[in-house]
Amino acid sequence: RGPRVSLDLKATVTLVNVGSVGQSRDRDPRAVYAMYDDQDQAVELRRVDYDMAATRRKILESDLPDLLAERLGAADAERGVLDEPEEVAE
Repeated sequence: RGPRVSLDLKATVTLVNVGSVGQSRDRDPRAVYAMYDDQDQAVELRRVDYDMAATRRKILESDLPDLLAERLGAADAERGVLDEPEEVAE
């Protein structure tokens, strides 16, 4: 679970970034989504692990730029996860 933020929605417009997968800007590569509690008027960010090595492998096998796979690998290395994807034959 992530931080819980209370919101005052009575007089203002509030924009909440509800999530990201893989290219987060906070250096945490897990998928993130938001849960809104309308009674408490609070937003809670939740993190979800996923198989990043498999995701990197699929990126390398696709027409996507290799840089996208490298970014996921760098984020994993920062977290101490060192499972590198298998080499992809060219």
